Amino acid sequence: MRTVFAFFHQADRNNIVECLNTICTNNQNIQWVYLKKGDVVLYIEFDDKKYLMNDLYNEEEQETQLLLSLLQERELDLILQIDISGRHSGTEEVIILLKALLSKFDGVAIDDYTSHAWTLDEIANGYLFKNHLFFDYDGWYKENTQGDI
Repeated sequence: MRTVFAFFHQADRNNIVECLNTICTNNQNIQWVYLKKGDVVLYIEFDDKKYLMNDLYNEEEQETQLLLSLLQERELDLILQIDISGRHSGTEEVIILLKALLSKFDGVAIDDYTSHAWTLDEIANGYLFKNHLFFDYDGWYKENTQGDI
């Protein structure tokens, strides 16, 4: 499963819940799912225990430490974890979800493939970070498997 995290600055959790409820199926305000033709594409929940931040603290790579510093500087206090089903690409759906959220709430998103905090404008306009789009599995896979037989 691939994961995207959305970080929000001074956002009200209830407002985020309301936004999620308009585009996802709610499961007791604990988890939301984004469906495509009745099949779950995205699993969404709040990262209340800040598992991601704890993981980032333990990373030693310089790029990861720079990302952590940026996230701390912006005082991003609410985190959504968005898991993408392995049965779907999920690219279109995660971008639709993030556009809806980041157009209403101040924040950024990070993906599994880059150490970059992506803004709404960057996601929406196809910004390239180190030759990768946001959530660029295909590009990452191609880059990391070239020469493999």
